[in-house]
Amino acid sequence: MPTRRLGWIALVALLAIALFASHRQRGYGRTVVQAVPVARGVLAGKLSLTGAFDYANVTEIRAEVVAPVAKLLVADGQSVRAGDALLELRAPDVDAEVDRLEATVARVAAELARAEVALRLARSNESRVLRLGHTHLIPQDRVETAQRESESAAAGVRAAQASLKEAQLAVRHARAMQQKLHVTAPVDGTVVDVSIREGEVAIPTSAALPGSLLLKLADTHRLIARVELSEAELGKLKVGDRARVRSTVLGGAPLPGEFVALRARAASGEQGRFQGEIAFAADALPTRLVHTSCIADVDLDGGEPGLIVPLEAIRYPGQNVGSEALTAPYVLRVGAGRIAMVPVETGLGDDRHQRIERGLREGDLVVTGPASVLATLVVGQDVVVDTAHGVRR
Repeated sequence: MPTRRLGWIALVALLAIALFASHRQRGYGRTVVQAVPVARGVLAGKLSLTGAFDYANVTEIRAEVVAPVAKLLVADGQSVRAGDALLELRAPDVDAEVDRLEATVARVAAELARAEVALRLARSNESRVLRLGHTHLIPQDRVETAQRESESAAAGVRAAQASLKEAQLAVRHARAMQQKLHVTAPVDGTVVDVSIREGEVAIPTSAALPGSLLLKLADTHRLIARVELSEAELGKLKVGDRARVRSTVLGGAPLPGEFVALRARAASGEQGRFQGEIAFAADALPTRLVHTSCIADVDLDGGEPGLIVPLEAIRYPGQNVGSEALTAPYVLRVGAGRIAMVPVETGLGDDRHQRIERGLREGDLVVTGPASVLATLVVGQDVVVDTAHGVRR
């Protein structure tokens, strides 16, 4: 009997504890939440951007015609001067077209020469007939015939001149195409990343796709770091911002540098992606760094004081019932003991806090936890702030 009595006492105690915990958790019908007031301060954020080392000045040599590579005249690491031959493409059809058009130019030029001779004869005959016509020694119809023949000869010269001009233009275009088969260096540099081999077919650039990359010419005396950027990260940076670049290849202290360029990626299909270029004060970095990965750390200027909330307070569309139609982040604000869903515009952030540019006022109470409760909250729900945790400032 004593054992059974003790069992009942233990059961009643457990039920009492559970009931007390339930009441405490729900605040006697209201969900208990943790919340903090929106504070004003300066938030200096930080970005960590991934990328790779590359040569500072790189010129890409791309194909301009469809043709197989007949001769590759350079190799990786070879120094070249502007105008030096890099490779030869083979296109017999282009050569044949140039020969055909040049023959056309010669033929039309001969036709023009004959037309000019005919015009001189016609005009000489016209002058003679006009003189005789004034003396009435020949009939008027002879004069009119001579004039018509002169006009016809002049029209023939004009037509031949137009044909010759058209043929010469076609030859120039064909020779320009033929010249593209002989690829030369546009600048001084060192050959790097030869991407094509003899016998492979080069494809020219189109509106949709870049042409075949044949090789690159680089200034190998200076390296930079190219880092990948999202649109949001791009908006936080400007040329001149300083960065610290880390590399497992180098080890040791990070390399100090600064952003010298911010631009959209040129590659097709990468809309919304951007690149930043970081230059270094060091005159000569080892070329073994080229194409090795790196991480650039950037400390962001917080600027003027602004409203700041913990990261836990920031919610995104779909995380709470009723937020699916939103297109921006939001917070759950507590007012008069009820939940309100407030869209916000965010600014700089770090690993703990987020700056709020629009949507809240200083002192507003925003929910930060518990994590198990956040997703269950809905607009208008009665809540009570957990006094055990306090209103953290």
